[in-house]
Amino acid sequence: YAQFGGVTLGRTAQDQFGNGVGVPRNRMQFGDLVFFSLKKNRITHVGIYVGYGEFVHASEEFGVIRSKINDKYWADSFVGARRVLTPRPR
Repeated sequence: YAQFGGVTLGRTAQDQFGNGVGVPRNRMQFGDLVFFSLKKNRITHVGIYVGYGEFVHASEEFGVIRSKINDKYWADSFVGARRVLTPRPR
């Protein structure tokens, strides 16, 4: 994000949730950050939305993977999405 949009993100998922503007789930676009609470009352995980209901994120067990945001595990822990990069006009 720093390289392509000049945006410096916080170190933790909780810190990163303060960047950008909130985006409704049905309006997410490629590049939006998606946030999850895997532990009570705390944002603990972040991924990058890549469209078609999928996001990429880091897994401790498998490395960087692609997951479906509507899978029960992720849907139940979804907190919100943030747009930190402004799309450039074409």
